[in-house]
Amino acid sequence: LAYLAGGGIVRVRFTTAGDPAVLEPLVEACAAALGDDVFGQDDQTLPGVVGRLLAARGQTVATAESLTGGLLGAALSELPGSSATYRGGLVVYATDAKASVAGVSEEILGAYGAVSEQTATALAEGARTRLGADWAISTTGVAGPQEQEGKSVGTIHLAVAGPNGGRVRSLQVPGDRERVRVLAVTAGRIDRGGLLARHFGILPQAAETDRSFPISVGDAVLLGAWAHMGALRGAGAAAKRVRDALEAVGLAGMEGRPVGALSAGQVQRVLFARLLVQDAQVILLDEPFNAIDARTTADLLALLHGWHAEGRTVVAVLHDLDQVRAVFPDTLLLAREVVAWGPTAAVLTPGNLARARDMAAAWEAA
Repeated sequence: LAYLAGGGIVRVRFTTAGDPAVLEPLVEACAAALGDDVFGQDDQTLPGVVGRLLAARGQTVATAESLTGGLLGAALSELPGSSATYRGGLVVYATDAKASVAGVSEEILGAYGAVSEQTATALAEGARTRLGADWAISTTGVAGPQEQEGKSVGTIHLAVAGPNGGRVRSLQVPGDRERVRVLAVTAGRIDRGGLLARHFGILPQAAETDRSFPISVGDAVLLGAWAHMGALRGAGAAAKRVRDALEAVGLAGMEGRPVGALSAGQVQRVLFARLLVQDAQVILLDEPFNAIDARTTADLLALLHGWHAEGRTVVAVLHDLDQVRAVFPDTLLLAREVVAWGPTAAVLTPGNLARARDMAAAWEAA
């Protein structure tokens, strides 16, 4: 076992003089212990993994760089075929270029400076809009050797803008100018409050589910146990959990039926059963009750109430305001940006809803 650190990346290497198969359980255990800090295996690179994830989703990314001066774009375009996922980048080192090229407002630059979370956010949003990408990443900070705008060397602000808003993260890293710039490309992390990726369960929109894929109901539900089983453990231990989950959603005894033979409501029940097997702490639902019958909706809402009673966090994307009022105690009202957040009754007021409609209309007109 060896640890090889360099370029902001730590490689964990296992070697043996015998059968390489003996290393597989060790690799799996190490990956589980390291959690979300692991992005790949063998010859996979961080930019390569990002590119493959984007390609699998049919999405693209753009960049707006100040601190890194093009290093981030170079990393994202290092592999053949990256033009399918990387739209391009804006390198805006000078402050006035941030305004003229990336569209950062003079008000933001004047109030917060070039090295700030606000400017990083505006850079990402500008790159996403100007380059027509689904996602955009921006970097700004102080590489050194002198401070800038009263900010110390090693200050980094990273922002991501996406279809449903954005996120910014600030870091303070050690090292000389070169190291600060390299770490800006590799050192960003998503703060999930101590939770790992396997603690999150996601139910996609029904339109994103390929019902023609040749898989049985039982195997589809079994996918929820992947985080608990890993790649090398058998599925026998999870079989009872699959049966219990199918019974809970009203599909007992249907393990062997093809998913393609199910109705829309039954498919949604299968997806909820998969979430039950996953046993996630945070459950994200994207239009979970769209185009399904009233009985299925009522049964699945009962599951949501059960999750809530168990202390799990349930976040649902919904457009049915009556359903939101009836079921969800707290609401985040969005129209490309936050309109209001808090108790549902205080958020879904006529004034807030009118403001959201006006903001959506203005964005569509633009």
